[in-house]
Amino acid sequence: MFYSKSFLFYLLMLFSVITYGQEPSREQAAPTQTLTVALSTQSFPYHSIDENDQPAGMLIDFWRLWAEKQNVALEFKRFTWLESLEALEQGKVDFHAGMMQVESRKSRFAYSEPIFTLNSYIYLHRDMPMVTSIDQLSPYTVGAIEGSSQASSIIEKNEASLFT
Repeated sequence: MFYSKSFLFYLLMLFSVITYGQEPSREQAAPTQTLTVALSTQSFPYHSIDENDQPAGMLIDFWRLWAEKQNVALEFKRFTWLESLEALEQGKVDFHAGMMQVESRKSRFAYSEPIFTLNSYIYLHRDMPMVTSIDQLSPYTVGAIEGSSQASSIIEKNEASLFT
């Protein structure tokens, strides 16, 4: 897998900030609480389920490191993308493993400051004409995960047929 240099830089900086000033401990007390985190089984490589049926992904690794540093236990709960948003909104989980801030969600969820930024890309079959902007998708049927930020962007910015 390849990640942009800026993404890796910011991720390393984040881990440095989390661990700065903490003295190493040979023995840590048992976690005092368990927090629940919704993860989408459809959000690879950020959060999903691996071949061993275990939570996996870059954001899952982040949550595990955070829990270790904060001395809390985590319980990951699996959902489809839309179910993960509903679980958070209904208070069935304490946190979401990671979602982008879009206009339609701002009234439903409280957001922290971003921990890093991500880019989304349009993937085309090699025989199709080059599309360089989301505005050029209108003659096509586009696939996206229902309720995702990508689906929201496609709906907001053009008249493309959306397949979710």
